Amino acid sequence: MAGPIVGTMVLMAVPEVLQVLPYLKTLINGIILMLFILFLPNGIIGWFNANLGRLLKTRRAVHGPA
Repeated sequence: MAGPIVGTMVLMAVPEVLQVLPYLKTLINGIILMLFILFLPNGIIGWFNANLGRLLKTRRAVHGPA
């Protein structure tokens, strides 16, 4: 359930940030969406979960089990 909420927040925030460049707002918004599709196929939350899992495995290896 977190994925759609975070995605909506990002999609709502990007156009607001790009208000300083109104003539490039649509182009930059489209490029950002394409980059998300290409580099985050599992979504923002999928990327976060993968990196959090990798971080936790690294910490366990260094510090040992709790």
